[in-house]
Amino acid sequence: MSGPGTELPASDAQFSKVHFEQERRLREVLLKVDAGRYREAVVDLKRILKIDPTFSDGIYWLGYCLEKQGYDQEAFHCYVELVRYEPSEKSLFQLAQMAYKVGEFQVAEKSGRECLKRINYESPYLFEI
Repeated sequence: MSGPGTELPASDAQFSKVHFEQERRLREVLLKVDAGRYREAVVDLKRILKIDPTFSDGIYWLGYCLEKQGYDQEAFHCYVELVRYEPSEKSLFQLAQMAYKVGEFQVAEKSGRECLKRINYESPYLFEI
């Protein structure tokens, strides 16, 4: 549908185009992750995050791939950034786990407590975290 008032402003249209491209690239990266090709995925994710350093899905998967390769400290820093841009229960839980793993016990406790405060215990999706 087109016509007066139906077009996105240039900045919104540009954002939509960039976001669509980021999602497309992420789908390609996830194929590499599924195949266990973490090193290649990290390279691609860093490229994606150069374009938009706040792309939370990219930050999560970068942390995941780094963790899978044993780069726990770097993964920890990714999860810190993830919580900064998307402070959801899932990201807080991920940060708490990684913080504990790298010996950042105060961060682990703080993130874990914040995660627990936010959980809706009546949600049917509770155990998806």
